[in-house]
Amino acid sequence: MKHLLLPTILAAGLMISGSAEAIDLTYTGMSLPNAATASISVNGSSFRSVYAGQINFSSSNGSLSTYCGEALSTLNGASNRYNVSQLTLSPTTNLGKAGTILANNQAGATTAAQQAGLQLAVWEAIYDGGATFDASSAGFKAQNVSSEILGFASQYYATFSTTPTNGVTFFGSTGAGGQSQMTAVPEPMTVAALGMGSLVLLRRRRKSA
Repeated sequence: MKHLLLPTILAAGLMISGSAEAIDLTYTGMSLPNAATASISVNGSSFRSVYAGQINFSSSNGSLSTYCGEALSTLNGASNRYNVSQLTLSPTTNLGKAGTILANNQAGATTAAQQAGLQLAVWEAIYDGGATFDASSAGFKAQNVSSEILGFASQYYATFSTTPTNGVTFFGSTGAGGQSQMTAVPEPMTVAALGMGSLVLLRRRRKSA
């Protein structure tokens, strides 16, 4: 399988709300069999060919579709531990900007070109965070991608200042072999899908007691 890359994120740069829960996720493949590839460079690194698009994972409680939130780690097919938290969506930080882009566009990105464009937009936000999408900027560069994909990336990137109606859940990798991931869904749905709905319900009952 091709290596999947994601941007390395410093802990100080994360805007995450709430206490983290831990979950084991296993990479099961790209969401589409015809997922696009791209050659990317991050912060001056050598160009590497990677898949760009929506990714599927499985857990003991079901499946999950995500986008890369960390492009410098190699993702393996083993079960890896992730800390689960909700992102604070804001255009004032790179990760908050990436989360807003994902929240506004994940549901509508259904083709291989759209999903590749969305992944490039997310990487661009995390590594550069500029006013517009630029596949040749210093922090993040992309080559060997079609004009169609670049067009979608630019379109999606432009939504970073649009108030999202969905939340974004961040899965922070805790060790080698995993890659931090992010997915946009209504916040309670993500927790329930991962089998943690009972924890949330218990917390709410305690608050109301």
